[in-house]
Amino acid sequence: MSEKNRRQEYAETTRQALLAAARDLFARDGYAETSIDDIARHERLTKGALYHHFKNKKELFEAVVDDCLGAMAAKVAAAFQQAADPWDRAITALDAFLDGCLDPDYQRIVIQEAPAVLGWGAWREKEQRSGMALVTALLEDLAAAGHIRRQPVELAGRILVAAIMEVALAITHSADPAATRQDARRILERMIHAL
Repeated sequence: MSEKNRRQEYAETTRQALLAAARDLFARDGYAETSIDDIARHERLTKGALYHHFKNKKELFEAVVDDCLGAMAAKVAAAFQQAADPWDRAITALDAFLDGCLDPDYQRIVIQEAPAVLGWGAWREKEQRSGMALVTALLEDLAAAGHIRRQPVELAGRILVAAIMEVALAITHSADPAATRQDARRILERMIHAL
């Protein structure tokens, strides 16, 4: 391995360690209470090492949010691939997302902190972007199999993603997240079936 490749590998390892530390601290303490010093200290790095990868705390937080959303999308996509029937795929993917919404780290970082730190519009755009392709594919499969009516898939997808985002908020802010998750699943399943 060349010196350049070793440096790149070390830099990526450092970046990933910073993201993991930031995720832990943002989930535990929140964005406002987590400092750049805390994150660097957590990984026994200097602030300079952190600033080599991220220009500021907000950029680091946004990278953590993107990682959380990417992990959720990968989890849902993997669940989507497990079933052969389009309806079963849709419900399996929905269950994977709703289960992910019970994760306290996801709740704190993506649902509670991200809208305030990134701004509602930016957060909503990230949420839409992370789920839209999968929801569109799901709706196309359901329509092709006759489970739902043919309709403008992108518009139906945007509406469904918006409803799913509201469910994530409801689960996060519920006094009984597990019960809210179960209620939400029944409602969303009926919504999808009514399409």
